[in-house]
Amino acid sequence: MSSLWPKNGRNTGADILNGIALANDHVLITGKKWSKMFKVVFPDWPTLFASAEEDGLVLDSGAGHNEVAPDSGEEQPVNDANSDSSEKEDVNAVSYNFLRTAKGSQTLHSLLKELLKPTCISDDNIFLSGPRRALNHLSELMESDGQILSSCHPLAHNLGRAAYQYFGSLDEALDGMVGTDDAHLLRICNAAYLHGVIEYQLRSVKNLNKLASAARKIERKVCKNLDNVNIGGWECRHGIGKYAFF
Repeated sequence: MSSLWPKNGRNTGADILNGIALANDHVLITGKKWSKMFKVVFPDWPTLFASAEEDGLVLDSGAGHNEVAPDSGEEQPVNDANSDSSEKEDVNAVSYNFLRTAKGSQTLHSLLKELLKPTCISDDNIFLSGPRRALNHLSELMESDGQILSSCHPLAHNLGRAAYQYFGSLDEALDGMVGTDDAHLLRICNAAYLHGVIEYQLRSVKNLNKLASAARKIERKVCKNLDNVNIGGWECRHGIGKYAFF
Protein backbone atom coordinates (compact mmCIF):
# COMPACT_ATOMS: atom_id res chain seq x y z
CA MET A 1 0.00 0.00 0.00
CA SER A 2 3.06 2.28 -0.04
CA SER A 3 1.94 4.01 -3.24
CA LEU A 4 -1.63 4.53 -2.04
CA TRP A 5 -0.90 7.96 -0.59
CA PRO A 6 2.87 8.71 -0.76
CA LYS A 7 4.39 10.47 2.24
CA ASN A 8 5.37 13.53 0.23
CA GLY A 9 1.73 14.11 -0.64
CA ARG A 10 0.24 13.80 2.85
CA ASN A 11 -0.87 16.68 5.02
CA THR A 12 1.25 17.66 7.99
CA GLY A 13 1.03 15.23 10.90
CA ALA A 14 -0.38 12.32 8.90
CA ASP A 15 1.39 9.20 10.12
CA ILE A 16 1.47 5.53 9.23
CA LEU A 17 -1.17 3.45 7.47
CA ASN A 18 -3.73 2.22 9.99
CA GLY A 19 -7.43 1.68 10.56
CA ILE A 20 -8.50 -1.07 8.15
CA ALA A 21 -12.16 -2.06 8.00
CA LEU A 22 -13.10 -5.28 6.23
CA ALA A 23 -16.43 -5.05 4.38
CA ASN A 24 -18.34 -7.61 2.34
CA ASP A 25 -16.68 -6.77 -0.97
CA HIS A 26 -13.89 -4.30 -0.17
CA VAL A 27 -11.62 -2.92 2.52
CA LEU A 28 -11.59 0.63 3.88
CA ILE A 29 -8.11 1.97 4.53
CA THR A 30 -6.97 5.09 6.32
CA GLY A 31 -4.15 6.02 8.70
CA LYS A 32 -3.27 7.90 11.84
CA LYS A 33 -4.52 11.46 11.29
CA TRP A 34 -5.09 10.82 7.59
CA SER A 35 -7.63 13.12 5.96
CA LYS A 36 -8.39 10.49 3.32
CA MET A 37 -10.06 7.11 3.40
CA PHE A 38 -9.65 4.66 0.52
CA LYS A 39 -11.91 1.90 -0.76
CA VAL A 40 -9.79 -0.96 -2.11
CA VAL A 41 -11.07 -3.98 -4.03
CA PHE A 42 -8.97 -7.07 -4.76
CA PRO A 43 -9.48 -9.22 -7.90
CA ASP A 44 -9.22 -12.46 -5.87
CA TRP A 45 -11.68 -11.30 -3.21
CA PRO A 46 -13.91 -14.44 -3.26
CA THR A 47 -11.02 -16.67 -2.12
CA LEU A 48 -8.92 -14.19 -0.17
CA PHE A 49 -10.26 -15.14 3.28
CA ALA A 50 -11.37 -18.70 2.58
CA SER A 51 -8.80 -20.32 4.88
CA ALA A 52 -9.82 -18.18 7.87
CA GLU A 53 -13.46 -19.10 7.36
CA GLU A 54 -12.60 -22.79 7.13
CA ASP A 55 -10.71 -22.53 10.41
CA GLY A 56 -13.78 -21.06 12.08
CA LEU A 57 -12.06 -17.75 12.85
CA VAL A 58 -14.62 -15.62 10.98
CA LEU A 59 -18.27 -15.41 11.95
CA ASP A 60 -20.86 -15.05 9.21
CA SER A 61 -21.26 -11.36 8.38
CA GLY A 62 -25.01 -11.61 8.91
CA ALA A 63 -24.78 -13.27 12.30
CA GLY A 64 -27.09 -12.04 15.02
CA HIS A 65 -28.18 -13.12 18.49
CA ASN A 66 -30.01 -16.21 17.30
CA GLU A 67 -27.79 -17.13 14.38
CA VAL A 68 -24.59 -18.16 16.15
CA ALA A 69 -24.35 -21.88 16.73
CA PRO A 70 -24.62 -22.74 20.44
CA ASP A 71 -21.52 -24.00 22.17
CA SER A 72 -21.30 -27.79 21.98
CA GLY A 73 -19.26 -28.05 25.15
CA GLU A 74 -16.52 -29.84 23.23
CA GLU A 75 -12.98 -28.57 23.05
CA GLN A 76 -11.67 -27.62 19.63
CA PRO A 77 -9.29 -30.20 18.12
CA VAL A 78 -5.61 -29.42 18.54
CA ASN A 79 -2.96 -30.54 16.08
CA ASP A 80 -0.23 -32.73 17.55
CA ALA A 81 2.86 -34.51 16.33
CA ASN A 82 0.80 -37.43 15.05
CA SER A 83 -1.62 -35.36 13.02
CA ASP A 84 -1.76 -35.35 9.25
CA SER A 85 -0.99 -31.63 9.07
CA SER A 86 1.54 -30.87 6.36
CA GLU A 87 2.93 -27.94 8.33
CA LYS A 88 4.90 -28.23 11.55
CA GLU A 89 3.34 -26.35 14.44
CA ASP A 90 5.28 -23.18 15.29
CA VAL A 91 5.36 -23.19 19.08
CA ASN A 92 7.10 -19.81 19.13
CA ALA A 93 4.69 -17.98 16.82
CA VAL A 94 3.43 -14.62 18.08
CA SER A 95 1.14 -11.82 16.95
CA TYR A 96 -0.89 -12.62 13.82
CA ASN A 97 1.15 -15.76 13.14
CA PHE A 98 -0.06 -17.09 16.49
CA LEU A 99 -3.63 -17.19 15.18
CA ARG A 100 -2.52 -19.67 12.52
CA THR A 101 -1.36 -22.20 15.10
CA ALA A 102 -3.48 -24.82 16.85
CA LYS A 103 -2.89 -23.09 20.20
CA GLY A 104 -3.91 -19.74 18.71
CA SER A 105 -7.09 -21.19 17.28
CA GLN A 106 -7.92 -22.87 20.58
CA THR A 107 -7.24 -19.64 22.51
CA LEU A 108 -9.50 -17.62 20.23
CA HIS A 109 -12.25 -20.21 20.50
CA SER A 110 -12.00 -20.11 24.30
CA LEU A 111 -12.45 -16.32 24.19
CA LEU A 112 -15.46 -16.65 21.87
CA LYS A 113 -16.94 -19.22 24.23
CA GLU A 114 -16.75 -16.69 27.08
CA LEU A 115 -18.19 -13.97 24.83
CA LEU A 116 -21.22 -16.00 23.77
CA LYS A 117 -22.15 -17.57 27.11
CA PRO A 118 -25.30 -15.99 28.58
CA THR A 119 -24.96 -13.76 31.62
CA CYS A 120 -25.75 -15.63 34.85
CA ILE A 121 -27.75 -13.91 37.58
CA SER A 122 -27.99 -15.23 41.15
CA ASP A 123 -29.63 -13.83 44.27
CA ASP A 124 -26.41 -12.13 45.29
CA ASN A 125 -24.50 -11.43 42.11
CA ILE A 126 -24.79 -10.52 38.47
CA PHE A 127 -21.81 -12.24 36.90
CA LEU A 128 -19.79 -10.62 34.16
CA SER A 129 -21.63 -10.29 30.86
CA GLY A 130 -20.15 -11.65 27.63
CA PRO A 131 -17.76 -8.87 26.50
CA ARG A 132 -16.47 -8.13 30.00
CA ARG A 133 -16.09 -11.82 30.79
CA ALA A 134 -14.17 -12.50 27.55
CA LEU A 135 -11.82 -9.53 28.05
CA ASN A 136 -11.25 -10.47 31.68
CA HIS A 137 -10.45 -14.02 30.54
CA LEU A 138 -7.94 -12.66 27.99
CA SER A 139 -6.34 -10.53 30.70
CA GLU A 140 -5.87 -13.62 32.88
CA LEU A 141 -4.39 -15.61 29.99
CA MET A 142 -1.94 -12.78 29.26
CA GLU A 143 -0.69 -12.83 32.86
CA SER A 144 0.12 -16.54 32.76
CA ASP A 145 1.28 -17.05 29.16
CA GLY A 146 3.95 -14.94 27.47
CA GLN A 147 3.05 -16.17 24.00
CA ILE A 148 -0.54 -15.01 24.43
CA LEU A 149 0.71 -11.72 25.89
CA SER A 150 2.79 -11.16 22.73
CA SER A 151 -0.21 -12.06 20.56
CA CYS A 152 -2.96 -10.30 22.45
CA HIS A 153 -3.59 -7.56 19.88
CA PRO A 154 -4.94 -9.81 17.08
CA LEU A 155 -6.80 -11.94 19.65
CA ALA A 156 -8.57 -8.92 21.14
CA HIS A 157 -9.14 -7.37 17.71
CA ASN A 158 -10.87 -10.51 16.42
CA LEU A 159 -12.86 -10.70 19.64
CA GLY A 160 -14.14 -7.15 19.03
CA ARG A 161 -15.17 -8.06 15.49
CA ALA A 162 -17.05 -11.12 16.73
CA ALA A 163 -18.76 -9.09 19.48
CA TYR A 164 -20.08 -6.54 17.00
CA GLN A 165 -21.29 -9.30 14.67
CA TYR A 166 -23.06 -11.12 17.49
CA PHE A 167 -24.53 -8.24 19.47
CA GLY A 168 -25.26 -6.13 16.39
CA SER A 169 -24.42 -2.64 17.63
CA LEU A 170 -21.62 -0.48 19.00
CA ASP A 171 -23.39 0.03 22.33
CA GLU A 172 -24.05 -3.64 22.99
CA ALA A 173 -20.59 -4.76 21.91
CA LEU A 174 -19.01 -2.23 24.30
CA ASP A 175 -21.42 -3.47 26.99
CA GLY A 176 -21.69 -0.17 28.83
CA MET A 177 -17.99 -0.18 29.75
CA VAL A 178 -17.36 3.35 28.40
CA GLY A 179 -17.29 5.78 31.32
CA THR A 180 -17.20 3.04 34.01
CA ASP A 181 -14.49 1.40 36.08
CA ASP A 182 -14.51 -1.51 33.61
CA ALA A 183 -13.29 0.78 30.82
CA HIS A 184 -9.79 -0.46 31.62
CA LEU A 185 -10.78 -3.69 29.87
CA LEU A 186 -11.15 -1.72 26.63
CA ARG A 187 -7.52 -0.63 26.95
CA ILE A 188 -6.14 -4.17 26.83
CA CYS A 189 -3.53 -4.59 24.07
CA ASN A 190 -3.67 -0.95 22.92
CA ALA A 191 -7.46 -0.99 22.74
CA ALA A 192 -7.51 -3.80 20.17
CA TYR A 193 -11.01 -5.01 21.20
CA LEU A 194 -12.29 -1.46 20.78
CA HIS A 195 -10.71 -1.26 17.32
CA GLY A 196 -12.40 -4.49 16.25
CA VAL A 197 -15.78 -3.13 17.31
CA ILE A 198 -15.14 0.20 15.56
CA GLU A 199 -14.01 -1.60 12.41
CA TYR A 200 -17.27 -3.50 12.12
CA GLN A 201 -19.30 -0.41 12.94
CA LEU A 202 -17.62 1.37 9.99
CA ARG A 203 -17.95 -1.61 7.64
CA SER A 204 -21.70 -1.54 8.24
CA VAL A 205 -21.92 1.96 6.71
CA LYS A 206 -23.28 1.31 3.23
CA ASN A 207 -22.90 4.84 1.91
CA LEU A 208 -19.21 5.72 1.72
CA ASN A 209 -20.09 9.42 1.76
CA LYS A 210 -21.36 8.93 5.31
CA LEU A 211 -18.12 7.54 6.70
CA ALA A 212 -16.96 10.87 8.09
CA SER A 213 -20.19 11.40 10.03
CA ALA A 214 -20.05 7.78 11.27
CA ALA A 215 -16.50 8.35 12.55
CA ARG A 216 -17.53 11.62 14.23
CA LYS A 217 -20.34 9.76 16.00
CA ILE A 218 -17.82 7.23 17.36
CA GLU A 219 -15.63 10.13 18.50
CA ARG A 220 -18.55 11.72 20.39
CA LYS A 221 -20.04 8.56 21.88
CA VAL A 222 -16.88 6.63 22.67
CA CYS A 223 -13.49 8.34 22.36
CA LYS A 224 -14.34 11.56 24.19
CA ASN A 225 -15.91 9.57 27.03
CA LEU A 226 -12.75 7.50 27.46
CA ASP A 227 -10.41 10.46 27.90
CA ASN A 228 -10.94 10.58 31.66
CA VAL A 229 -10.85 6.88 32.49
CA ASN A 230 -7.17 6.05 32.08
CA ILE A 231 -7.25 5.39 28.35
CA GLY A 232 -5.43 7.71 26.02
CA GLY A 233 -7.46 9.36 23.29
CA TRP A 234 -5.03 8.11 20.65
CA GLU A 235 -5.79 4.51 21.63
CA CYS A 236 -9.39 5.01 20.59
CA ARG A 237 -8.94 7.46 17.73
CA HIS A 238 -6.10 5.92 15.75
CA GLY A 239 -8.53 3.40 14.31
CA ILE A 240 -10.64 6.07 12.61
CA GLY A 241 -7.99 8.39 11.18
CA LYS A 242 -8.59 12.13 10.97
CA TYR A 243 -12.30 11.67 10.23
CA ALA A 244 -13.09 12.18 13.90
CA PHE A 245 -11.71 15.71 13.75
CA PHE A 246 -13.51 17.02 10.63
